[in-house]
Amino acid sequence: MSRINKALVSRRFAGSLDSYSANAVVQWETAHALVAALKTDSGSRFDHIFEVGCGTGLLTAIIAGELQYRKLAVNDLVPDCSRNIAKIADCEFIEGDIETIPELPHSVDLVVSNATFQWLANPEAAFARFAGIMPSGGVLAFSTFGPENLREIAAVTGHSLVYRSIAAIRKMLAADFEVKTITEQSRSMVFNAPLEVLEHLRQTGVTGISSKIWTKSVLKNFINSYIDRYSVTGGVVLTYHPILVIAVKR
Repeated sequence: MSRINKALVSRRFAGSLDSYSANAVVQWETAHALVAALKTDSGSRFDHIFEVGCGTGLLTAIIAGELQYRKLAVNDLVPDCSRNIAKIADCEFIEGDIETIPELPHSVDLVVSNATFQWLANPEAAFARFAGIMPSGGVLAFSTFGPENLREIAAVTGHSLVYRSIAAIRKMLAADFEVKTITEQSRSMVFNAPLEVLEHLRQTGVTGISSKIWTKSVLKNFINSYIDRYSVTGGVVLTYHPILVIAVKR
């Protein structure tokens, strides 16, 4: 497992802002599924919404189009995200690492996030922090990724985030939240070749997991190992393991 270097994460995501939306297929799917689950469980009207890890605005656009609210605040580690977000919704942009920024919005009745919490160094502390800005009955809705996420990359390179299981997520939420919905699925993508897998990850900023230098020999070994282990009809496979959670503050 790789320790999270937030500065590297920020640089890699900043470098993928122009390519992210067109390549983040699974993240786009989870954003839509998250809002659909939220509306089913908790309705579509909220007073004050806080989105964590807004990125290029995949989820922000859905929030603006499908939810009713009085105030929207969004956060991201990457300052340049504010330019995209300003084109999508009228909202407050809060720059910085959600785990360390000194001030969060107050009296928030929905904290929502798509494909971000796997980057948290201490999710349990973050959940407690969110609980502190929400009234009883406030909703925490998020998607993240489970232990099988990018399993092929982890096996071939030895680098992986710490992806939490459903059981671990339930345990981390238990102190402050009641889980209403928690679901998971496996999503496979097929690419023509291992180099396309690497390019896909680069274009979605996920290479922020490691500062590994790709020499010719390292790249050759990666390609050969990936083909040997993960060839399928039509190319090679890459696995995503999205998890959706809707929880209510006690």
